[in-house]
Amino acid sequence: MNPNAPRLYSDSFYLYYIKNMAKVGLSVYSVALATSAKPSVRELYSNALKSSTDLYNKTSDVLLSKGLYLRPPYVSTTNEIDFINQKNYKSGLLNFKRRPINLIEISHLFANIETNLVGQVLLTGLTQVAKAKEVRKYCNKGKDIATKHVKLFSTILTDDDISVPMPSDLTVSNSTIAPFSDKLVMFHTALLIQSSTSNYATAAAASLRSDIGTTYVRLTTEITAYANDGVNIMIDNSWFEEPPQVINKKNYSNQ
Repeated sequence: MNPNAPRLYSDSFYLYYIKNMAKVGLSVYSVALATSAKPSVRELYSNALKSSTDLYNKTSDVLLSKGLYLRPPYVSTTNEIDFINQKNYKSGLLNFKRRPINLIEISHLFANIETNLVGQVLLTGLTQVAKAKEVRKYCNKGKDIATKHVKLFSTILTDDDISVPMPSDLTVSNSTIAPFSDKLVMFHTALLIQSSTSNYATAAAASLRSDIGTTYVRLTTEITAYANDGVNIMIDNSWFEEPPQVINKKNYSNQ
C-alpha cells in the first residue's frame, strides 16, 4: 500500500465501491456460515455477516442523504394475482413475440448493471496505475468486458421501454501513481470476478425468459475465461498461494 498516493477516484465512486463490497461480504459470509459446523467458526462468520450488514446500511444511508443512491427502475404493475398457464412464458430465444420482462428479471439485470459499472470505473483507475504491462493490459480487458455487459443488460431493459438509471460522478482522476501493488490489484480483480460469476448464476436461475438466461450463461463463459487469464498471470509471478490440499494417499501406498 502507498498511503501517500494521490486520490484515484471520486467520493461518489468510493461510496458505490464500499456498498458493492458490502454486498460481496453478505454473499460470501452467508455461504460460509451455512457450511460451517464448529461453534467458534460460526460465531466468526456471524460477526462478519453483521459487520457487512452494518456497512451496507451505513453506506446506503449516506448515498440516500446525498441524493446519490441509484434506485431500481420504476415500473407499473397490476394488482391481480395470476398463474402461469402457458409454457411459452419461458420463451424468448429466437421468439419475436416474447413476453415482457418480469420484476424478478428486472431486479437482477439492474443489480448486475450496477456492479459492472463499479467494476468498469475501478478497472479504469487500475489500468492507469498498474506497473506491469501485463497487469495493465489485463485490467483494460476487464474494463472493456464490464462496459459490454452494462450495454447488453441495459438493452434488455430498454427493449421493453424500461429506463436504465445511471449514477453520476463515478470518475477517475488523472493520477498514475499506484496506491497499491500489482499483486493486490490481481487478487482484488479475482475476487470481483468470483462475485460476478455467482451473481450471474443466481440471475440465470431466477430468469424464466430463455433469452435472458442464455445471455447470463454466455457472459459467464466469457468472464470465466478472463478469470483463467488472471490466474495464469498470478502463477507466472508466484503470487498464487496453493489452497490447502487433501493428502494424496496414493503416494503413501506406492512407497
